[in-house]
Amino acid sequence: MGDLVFDFDGAIQRVDPGVEITFGRAEECDVVVGREDRGVSRRAGVVRWIGGLWWVMNLSENRALHLVDDTGYATPIPVAGSESTPSGRPVIAPGGSVLVAGELRRYYIRLSTSDVPSPAARSEVPAGEGTFAGKEIALTANRKEALVAMLYNYLQPVPRYDPRPLSYAEAAEVAALPASTVRKRIEDLRGNLADTGVPGLTGDDSPRRLAEWALVTRMVVPADLEWLRERVERRRVGSP
Repeated sequence: MGDLVFDFDGAIQRVDPGVEITFGRAEECDVVVGREDRGVSRRAGVVRWIGGLWWVMNLSENRALHLVDDTGYATPIPVAGSESTPSGRPVIAPGGSVLVAGELRRYYIRLSTSDVPSPAARSEVPAGEGTFAGKEIALTANRKEALVAMLYNYLQPVPRYDPRPLSYAEAAEVAALPASTVRKRIEDLRGNLADTGVPGLTGDDSPRRLAEWALVTRMVVPADLEWLRERVERRRVGSP
C-alpha cells in the first residue's frame, strides 16, 4: 500500500513511502526535467509521502507547478517564497500529471497511485497548505466576472490550459466590459486581499500570484466559465 508510479518521458519508477523523488533542471535532481530549458527551475519540485498521502511540493521560488487531474483540469501549485514553507497538492487515486511549463516546451510527469486516502489521511495537511488568508473577503458577482475573465486561460482543460492571466484589455473582451471596469474591479479585489495578508499581491508579478491564489482556494473554478458566458449573454440581450 502507498506505492506511487512516477513516469516521465517513458522512464518509469515505482516509489515507496519514505522515499522522495526530486525533479528539475539540475543534474543532482533524481529526475532531470528540461535540462537545457531555462524556464524550468533547477529544483522544481519533489514528490513525497506525508500523512498517508502522496504530495507534489513546489520547491521553486520563481515558477509555479500545475497538478492536472484525470478530467484534464489543472490547479497551480504556487511558488515557495525565500522564507516560506513549500506549497503542495495531494495526488488522489488514480493519479494525475504534474505540468512543468518551461520556455521551450511543456513537460508532463504522470503520477499513478491505487490508494484511496482515508478521511484521517486527508486531514493531514502539510504546513503551508490548506490555510489561506483573505477568505473573509466577499467576492461580489461584479468582481467575480472580472476575475473569471482574467483567469480564462487557467480554467481551460489541458491542452488548452495556459498558466497566464489575461491582460485587463483581454479580460474585458472576454467579459464584454470596458477595460477600465475590469481594471478597477481586479485592483479593488487585489488590494483588499493584500490588506488581509495574502502574499505577493503588491509587485509586478501580482496578477499571476492573484490567479494562483484564487485557483488554489477555489475562489473560482472551471464551471465559472459557463456562469460568465451566461452573465455576458444576459447583459447583451438586456436581461436582468
